Amino acid sequence: MAINFNGPVTLMWLVLPSFIERRRGCVLNIASRAGTVDMPSNLSYCTSKAALIRFTGAIQAEIDEIAPSSDIQLYSIHPGAVASGITTIDGQQDISLAEFPQVASRFAEWKKKFTGSPHLTGMVCVALSTGIAKDVLKGKYFDVEQDLEDIISRAPLLKADPLLHTLHTTMLGSLEREEGAVDREPETPFEFPGF
Repeated sequence: MAINFNGPVTLMWLVLPSFIERRRGCVLNIASRAGTVDMPSNLSYCTSKAALIRFTGAIQAEIDEIAPSSDIQLYSIHPGAVASGITTIDGQQDISLAEFPQVASRFAEWKKKFTGSPHLTGMVCVALSTGIAKDVLKGKYFDVEQDLEDIISRAPLLKADPLLHTLHTTMLGSLEREEGAVDREPETPFEFPGF
């Protein structure tokens, strides 16, 4: 969490006051597809990246409220499956993974998928920072392996469903505070033993 979440949060707090004063600026937080799924043996990484995705969206909503019609854009992006130091096993990790062969095997298979190019990530970052997608992706999560031009061309779909390109929970049934919720009888209060 210290690096994957607290690092970007600290940097955002440093730059956002000047962005708000100038009414423009762009932050591209490097998230991960791992932040959108539950992966065994990867708890801290998945959790920190999910937190960064949610934080980016929440801060964008706050900025839009306190600085309406500004040109401040925040994005959380998955940089693609690019091999890096984080995808290698060395030193202490070898020892801990030796105790869990199924995890080591899964990690080895997972690493084989890391064949992407950092150039794609760079090109998408440049494109997003120009504001080309701000009307539809500002404050959202974007996977650089998606076709940015195609996503932009589908602006009406993104605007119609504000949950697209965000982390959200879908549930069966409804909650009382939702529109159209079914009225229910209040529950009979009772006391839990020992409380």
